[in-house]
Amino acid sequence: MEPSEIEQNVNKIKELLKSEDFDVVNTGLELLQELDAIEVYEELLEGCGVNEEGELVNENQEISDYMVCFFSSMSDLQTAKLIKTDLTKLDLDSSFFGSSSHMRLTNIDALKYFPKIESLQLGYCRLLTNIDVLSHLKNLKSLSLHNCHSLLNLNGISTLYHLDYLDLAKCRSLRNLDALQNLKNLFKNNDETLYLTDCGSLENLNGISSLSHIKGIDLWNCKSLISVDGLANLTNLNYLNLEGCYNINVIPDGYTMKEEDNESVELEAEELKSYLQKIRDHISSK
Repeated sequence: MEPSEIEQNVNKIKELLKSEDFDVVNTGLELLQELDAIEVYEELLEGCGVNEEGELVNENQEISDYMVCFFSSMSDLQTAKLIKTDLTKLDLDSSFFGSSSHMRLTNIDALKYFPKIESLQLGYCRLLTNIDVLSHLKNLKSLSLHNCHSLLNLNGISTLYHLDYLDLAKCRSLRNLDALQNLKNLFKNNDETLYLTDCGSLENLNGISSLSHIKGIDLWNCKSLISVDGLANLTNLNYLNLEGCYNINVIPDGYTMKEEDNESVELEAEELKSYLQKIRDHISSK
């Protein structure tokens, strides 16, 4: 392929990938696969790599960070191989390109080719419905899924036993946390809060009932939450926010949990201990 032809095709692909229309983006990807030319991949991945901290480098910012990963997963170029083997930290949350292309991602399947990733930020992937591909990332320790509004389940991380940090704030389609029940190391090595803020479809907390290392949980505005029984045995818990949880089955003493009362319900110290005991008593009385 002549240099001028390579440049023309690369520029066309880049323009197509900038579109907010899925069909147009797919046209760009189909063109890339049709060409299947090393020279095209070389141009698309120019200025890309991994730094000493294991973070993705995308100097030109002409394609999104996820597309860098996608192209690397399809190529045998040395640059692509190094990205696949050396990448340990990927932040798609702050990977703004055009009108924030990561917000339009409907799948992240290319990530299965990056098994060494330890830290992954997928915030604002608002169209993502599942994260099954993450089951391949056995080294994952930190995962942020905040504002993944369409995410339906967490099945993809159910066997990621090294996972130590998780952010689920505003995962508004999640109904339960059952996939977390065997992740015994979650929050073991840090004092961070488990953010379930504004998870408006969440109905129960059974999935975290055995995660004894959790020290803080923020359930602000979880309006569909009914059963809090899963909190009963979290003996290291020292902070709990229940503001806006109007339908819970066990109400803390001194609160009405009624929307019209607009209460701030942040429990700590003895007040929290008393509430956890009340939950245990409730379970015993069944």
